[in-house]
Amino acid sequence: MECTESQRVSFATFMFQGEAEHWWEMVKGGAKSSREEISWKFLIKKFNEKYIPRVAKDKLAIEFQELKKGRMSVSQYDIKFTQLSRYAVGLVHEEADRIKRFVRGLRPEIRIKLILF
Repeated sequence: MECTESQRVSFATFMFQGEAEHWWEMVKGGAKSSREEISWKFLIKKFNEKYIPRVAKDKLAIEFQELKKGRMSVSQYDIKFTQLSRYAVGLVHEEADRIKRFVRGLRPEIRIKLILF
């Protein structure tokens, strides 16, 4: 669905109910009073801070660091790599770092073929 960033925030937060709705009203009010832009990135950051505990983020970052393709297909490995990379942004900030880490997790027989390219 194509929409503006502002619409994206509105559509997502419209679905909040109960405690999540009250939490968002408080966060939105604080942002408005401090003249902070209420963007999609802002919403995701605040939501993750509130609803994903630090311990869980740390566990997912460690899982990312230790991720290997193993018995997964390359497609499954790619999906898992992308999902977990959100929790280890500092490790894969640059595209070159993402590529190196992705290749490092592949089985040796696949990795050797890719290194040639």
